[in-house]
Amino acid sequence: MVVANVWAGNTVYVFLVVLLSSIIQFYVGHSYYISAFKSVKHKSANMDVLIVLGTTSAWLYGILLIFRGFPSEMYNFRSKMMKHNYHMMIHSNVHNFETSAVLILIVTLGRYIKSYSKMKTIGKLSELASM
Repeated sequence: MVVANVWAGNTVYVFLVVLLSSIIQFYVGHSYYISAFKSVKHKSANMDVLIVLGTTSAWLYGILLIFRGFPSEMYNFRSKMMKHNYHMMIHSNVHNFETSAVLILIVTLGRYIKSYSKMKTIGKLSELASM
């Protein structure tokens, strides 16, 4: 595996995961942010507030770890063991982004399944009522 250090010891892989998870976090999760903001504005909390708090805190913690970076002696490795430890540290920083993206995708998928099942139920009930 070729390691291309881009900035502060972080690799291209890390920045690719950040880019993709940011798209999911802020484009796919846009409706959650709007609903959470409206809910907090009316001094109440709903499930969207919990989703936004959880996923945003995981995403921000990942950004904090990226800006912290790694010391230069970490990624100027001389032994195979140091190289393995370095790869493990890089991949542990990426889990925060994966967590936030997967949570948003799972909740969004659940909402689509729920709306699909409601639509099918309404269709079946209207068929039954027309009999």
